[in-house]
Amino acid sequence: MVDRISRFLRTEKDEVLFGNRKQINCHARNLICFIAVKSMGYKFNEIADTLKIHPVTAGRCAEKGWKLLDNYEGMWEVLD
Repeated sequence: MVDRISRFLRTEKDEVLFGNRKQINCHARNLICFIAVKSMGYKFNEIADTLKIHPVTAGRCAEKGWKLLDNYEGMWEVLD
């Protein structure tokens, strides 16, 4: 999923995973958190381990990701 979202947003997977603070990478992390929680049933702890962030931060990212979905039409098709 991280690969697909990174490609869709035209950024590097490593930059998304290792905390690069460019806006596009933050958007990618937010979308990853939201999709992982809502569609795939992951827990915040599991997502936090993957993204190397705190579980509370993963929860905040998921909230932001929900708001961002409208900005990125075609996101669900990328994940199929």
